Amino acid sequence: MIDKHVIKNYGKKDTFSSFLPGIAGVKGIPLWCFYVNRGQGVVSFGYEDKNHSIMEFYPAHQAYYNVTRSGFRTFIKKNGIYFEAFKNDSETEMHIYQNKLEIIEKNQEHNLEISIKYYILPNEEIGSLVREVRIKNLDTKVCDLEVIDGMPQIIPCGITLDLMKEMGQTVKAWMTASDVNGAAYYKVRSSIVDSASVTEQKAGNFAFAFDDNKKILNSIVDPKVVFDYDNSLENPINFINKSLKELNEIEQVRENELPTAFFTQAKKLPENEVMVFNEVIGYVEDTDVLKKFIAKELDSVYFLVKEAEANQLVTDLTKTIETESNNSDFDKYAKYTYMDNILRGGYPIKLTKNKTFYTYSRKHGDLERDYNFFSMTAENYSQGNGNYRDVNQNRRNDNFFSPIIKEDNIKLFYNLIQVDGYNPLVIEKQSFKLNKNLELDDHLSSFLVNSFTPGSLSKFLNDGNYENSQQLFELILDNSELNIAYDFKEGYWSDHFTYNLDLIEEYLNIYPEKEVELMLDNSYKFAAISAEVNPRSIRYVKTDKGIRQYNAITDIEQNNYWHLSNKEEVKSTLIQKLILLSSVKFASLDPYGFGIEMEGGKPGWYDALNGLPGIFGSSMNETYEVLRNTRYLIRVLNKLDGKLTLIKPLIELIVNLSKIINQEKYQLRNELSVFSFWDKISLAREEYRDQVYHLEIENGQIDVSQLIIYMEEMEEILTVRINLAVEYNDNIPPSYFYYDVVNYLTKPEIVVESFKINKVANFLEGPVHYLKLLQDQKTRSEVYQRVKNSDLYDEKLNMYKVNASLKDMTYEIGRCKSFSPGWLENESIWLHMEYKYLLQVLKAQQYQEFFNDFNKMLVCFLDEDVYGRSILENSSFIVSSANNNKELHGRGFVARLSGSTAEFLSIYKSMMFGDEIFTYCNDLEFQLSPNIPKNLIKDDLTLTTTLLSKTKIKYHFVEKYDVTSLNSKCLSYTLTSFDNEVIKVNDSKVVGEIANDIRELKFKEILVKVGKINEI
Repeated sequence: MIDKHVIKNYGKKDTFSSFLPGIAGVKGIPLWCFYVNRGQGVVSFGYEDKNHSIMEFYPAHQAYYNVTRSGFRTFIKKNGIYFEAFKNDSETEMHIYQNKLEIIEKNQEHNLEISIKYYILPNEEIGSLVREVRIKNLDTKVCDLEVIDGMPQIIPCGITLDLMKEMGQTVKAWMTASDVNGAAYYKVRSSIVDSASVTEQKAGNFAFAFDDNKKILNSIVDPKVVFDYDNSLENPINFINKSLKELNEIEQVRENELPTAFFTQAKKLPENEVMVFNEVIGYVEDTDVLKKFIAKELDSVYFLVKEAEANQLVTDLTKTIETESNNSDFDKYAKYTYMDNILRGGYPIKLTKNKTFYTYSRKHGDLERDYNFFSMTAENYSQGNGNYRDVNQNRRNDNFFSPIIKEDNIKLFYNLIQVDGYNPLVIEKQSFKLNKNLELDDHLSSFLVNSFTPGSLSKFLNDGNYENSQQLFELILDNSELNIAYDFKEGYWSDHFTYNLDLIEEYLNIYPEKEVELMLDNSYKFAAISAEVNPRSIRYVKTDKGIRQYNAITDIEQNNYWHLSNKEEVKSTLIQKLILLSSVKFASLDPYGFGIEMEGGKPGWYDALNGLPGIFGSSMNETYEVLRNTRYLIRVLNKLDGKLTLIKPLIELIVNLSKIINQEKYQLRNELSVFSFWDKISLAREEYRDQVYHLEIENGQIDVSQLIIYMEEMEEILTVRINLAVEYNDNIPPSYFYYDVVNYLTKPEIVVESFKINKVANFLEGPVHYLKLLQDQKTRSEVYQRVKNSDLYDEKLNMYKVNASLKDMTYEIGRCKSFSPGWLENESIWLHMEYKYLLQVLKAQQYQEFFNDFNKMLVCFLDEDVYGRSILENSSFIVSSANNNKELHGRGFVARLSGSTAEFLSIYKSMMFGDEIFTYCNDLEFQLSPNIPKNLIKDDLTLTTTLLSKTKIKYHFVEKYDVTSLNSKCLSYTLTSFDNEVIKVNDSKVVGEIANDIRELKFKEILVKVGKINEI
């Protein structure tokens, strides 16, 4: 059965927006498509990005009222009586599937049932939205039915969003709507840019429809034919007053007008018979592609097959998280969340035996995220753009759910770390460059001179009718190198480095024996620097508000990757990257040695604190993560000996920082303000950056034993300063501070002599990172209780707010202060951060606390009428009880593509399998440690889940109870191979070759018996 969620009388519910996932298969062309719970659902769609709209893009608040006017319309005359479908108070339903939307109206006044399905056409060389309209006669008599269905406005290809919004009247002069074998073809005649270079437009948007007898339906492109004088598009005046036959005989104007995409059909309809419109609306590069497609056997069977393919696509994608628990909503929610995680992070596939590639990804932009410019390539193996932080987080669990990925993501994100400790913001679409000479024809060789995407290569080979095109495709890719395309864009966020260690830990959770090999891999690079962080002498400026920090960066010319003095591309070990991050970030501590300074001009995860960098803001969240990174380094360095190769400026920085720590040790251990320490490490950091920005660089060597001593010194100081900061903040782990300049000199540059610290309101982010550092259960429990008893907890909703009240904060901290409490990034339930907190409560083994919160806070357990949208879909934020509008409390806004998906997957994995699935101690060991609340255990005392994408794990419990790693253990494993060979292991763990076979996916099912520890 296909998973779906049903909303009855959707037009009377609170408004929400969502979207079809735009998944058309790796050999299909995707479209983006947004819908709302008003009118006929779909309100905007197109290809690539908002500049390629077919139905105009509107922000959500405009979409809600525009959809009934400019969205799809269905005008009906039954026995001569006119009405419009989905316009009155008839009974309606909205069926939300993972890759399809269906709406149904049961019109009792006219005894008709109108059902409409939408899905993106899969696995074809055209990108299109399929709209299937079925009108069923519920009368006992035959009726005369005349119907006009389709779009009252369609944007011709070549009209960008800004042209449509700002020059919509003028650009009509370029518009044409021609006929191509019965399909309407919409485009501009030529390029519109005011330039000496003018090109003819060949690509076009198209629309056509078939009935259920394969007859292509008459199309109407002239709005006047339908609406006559009613330019508001409210009433189809001509249709109301004329027969469909008369309308179809009117000569249509096909140019200089914003056209329609309507289809007409008249039919005598017996009882329970159906009138069908199979509509296909989309984009092609030229008319030849469209003619080829229309020539296909486009009958009802074709569309049934394509609908099934669309459903199967997401079924196949989400089977890796297939779950059978006692709560079907939870099982479906896991699939929906996994799919949405794919849409932001991408889905890894094997292009060839040796090449993996991410497809389906895109930036999270939609009707409610109207500020984000998303992009998805209109080609096979489609991909899109994304931000470093977002893609990184959403790929965190890929080694578990997609084991083919191995260390690829570690390499991608650490390669983008620059030698100054920062990274570019945007990850662009990925391409390949041929790096070996192959015997190819001139035409293909010419194409391969430049970089290419898998989609563009596939199209080139198919268009060229090459024999054995798939083998040629794989040969070329196997002899090509992946280009990591990125863009600095704007500023440096302080938190981006913190997500990289998660990738390492998740990799080692599957491949624990590869740690040293991973750390010493010498194939890593440094991304080229596009902007230099300015020294304090440039950053600090005098304003009428006092001294501020505004001139954070200076843009410079970008190269590809960073080079040594001999012009060779720098090759780095992974461990050098980790050492560099710990060192540079430690050298960025603030004047109290608490937070990491926001010297790059941008804040951290909570980017609504956009003003904090300007008022000398710092983040404790990154300090917690520097300590975590440093502790990891100490552990791994103790597995090494001898010397490590590092760049010489880094070795000098290490020596300088070690010297400063020893000089300032008393101050660091005993005082709040550590200005002298701050001044010295800031100078050391600036000297380091001056070398790596401007001087020729060479490699050097340093003893591992010296590095261990240095890391242990840093660990001690970081631990002391964190403890002081927590105590200073009334024992709730702080997230942020900012500083006032008290005394300064002008020389002529500004030299600060003293600062005054300012507390920032509590944020949930601080406890999230702090919990990762704690080892003892007592302190973990105390932190949990303090957070629960603080203003961070919303007692009405039983949820955690992203921050406490900002009423006492200055507006200079950032835009969050301007938002109403409980809305957007001010005191709302920011689902991503709430899920982050739940994950850390779970990992801190506060199991009962976690289960209590989990059952109240997980979206699929919420009251749908309060949440205001499908409980199978996440929101970015939920309005908290801090908001003045009580009717909004608990309602979700900004749908789906948020980091909450990554956190849920981590929660799911930790619940279902534990945190250390594979370990290594002389041999590989496999052990499951589930943490499952009793309400998810089925009545037959089982729960089934999926391990490493393929292996079914079926737990058998002794009774229904809250299962944790502290009160339970696995007693036995019964493993069944794909050849139906059965192996039984009567132990809590599986060791050696069998453990490796589990990792190599050689078993289709493992039955796991779980018992209580006190009863064993």
